[in-house]
Amino acid sequence: TTQRLTVYFHREVGAAALGALEAEAVLRPHERETLREKAIVDAPDFDSSVLENHENLFRALEVADLVLCVVTPEKYISRELFRGLERYRDGRSFVYVMNKADLGVDPAVIEDFRRALVEDGLPSERVFVMSARAAFEDQQKGRAHGQEAGDFPAMMALIEKELDRVQIREIKSHNLVERVERLVAR
Repeated sequence: TTQRLTVYFHREVGAAALGALEAEAVLRPHERETLREKAIVDAPDFDSSVLENHENLFRALEVADLVLCVVTPEKYISRELFRGLERYRDGRSFVYVMNKADLGVDPAVIEDFRRALVEDGLPSERVFVMSARAAFEDQQKGRAHGQEAGDFPAMMALIEKELDRVQIREIKSHNLVERVERLVAR
């Protein structure tokens, strides 16, 4: 239901790391410590009739480390989107979500989606089937995620792990740059 590019960021860290994308987005600060050094960008549907949504999506992909591609059983194959994702595959991790599991998802649809990803050269081993609505309702009621939420807990665990891995890679890269600079200075 996202209508505009939205960025969730830790209140104390800010969203400046997004560069020019920050000016295009609705900014939503939070205080979740587990997401302190991570910015989450939520983009409108790729198949929106608003051309600006396509442009913003691809600008968001330029700064992304982890891409969560959400589809539904009604709209799960978009060759144009897949080609766009292919351009940004290097240096990014992808996770695919088949949403609306609470309404029932035919296993053949999930297999067809996986097949389409492979045909378009996209990694398909990380496809989660879940219900964002059920997960949200569970969260709102303060209860553990039930069966209707589907793979939501597993997806969240993977996202946190991937984001931590990205952060570790950045720290290692930064330390390597510092070491090279010290060697050059010597």
